[in-house]
Amino acid sequence: MKFSTKLLLLYLTFTLGVIIPICLFLFYTGKQATETQIKERLQERAEHLIDKIDRTLFERFADIQVLAQDSIFKTQYLTPLEITQHLINYRNAYKIYVSLSYYDANRIRKADTAGLSLGKQAPHSRWVQDVFDNGIVSVGADIHFVEDLQKTVLFVAAPIRNETGEFLGAVVGHMLLDRIYLLDNLSDEQVIQ
Repeated sequence: MKFSTKLLLLYLTFTLGVIIPICLFLFYTGKQATETQIKERLQERAEHLIDKIDRTLFERFADIQVLAQDSIFKTQYLTPLEITQHLINYRNAYKIYVSLSYYDANRIRKADTAGLSLGKQAPHSRWVQDVFDNGIVSVGADIHFVEDLQKTVLFVAAPIRNETGEFLGAVVGHMLLDRIYLLDNLSDEQVIQ
C-alpha cells in the first residue's frame, strides 16, 4: 500500500474515531447548556412577572378597601353627583382605573365616573356574588368585556359597610386588562403606581 493511502486511512480513522465524537459531544453539551439557560431565564422572567401581577393586585386590593371605607359612602344624604365627583377625584389620583362605580345595597348603579349604565342593576357575575352575596372583597376574580366601555376589564370590588357592619353597597373599579399585559415591560417602580 502506498504511503499516501496509508496517510489518508490514518486521517480518516482519526477523524471518525476522535474528531466526530468530540464534535458530537460538544454539540449536545452546548445544546443542553443553551436549553438550560433558556429555561432558567424564562422561569425567572415568569416568576418576576407573576410577582409584579401579585403586587399590582395587592395594590388594587388595598386601594378598593380604602375607597370602600371612605366616610363619603356612609353619608345618608349624598347625591349621586357628589359621589361621582368623589370617584372621579379618586380615579384621577390613582390613574389605574378606567372607571369607578358605586352600587347601592340593592345592586343598582348610582354613580359612575364614566356615567355609564346609571340606574341599572349589576349583572350576575363573579364580583357581584363575592361582594353582595358573600360580603368579601373581589380582586381579579372577574375579567370580561364591558359593553359600555368597549374594553376588557378586570374587576376590583369591595363592600361598603357602616360602623355597625350593616351592608350599604359596593364600590367597583374597572382596570384595563392591557395594564396586566404591560407589566412585563414596566420597571418595579412603575408597577406600584
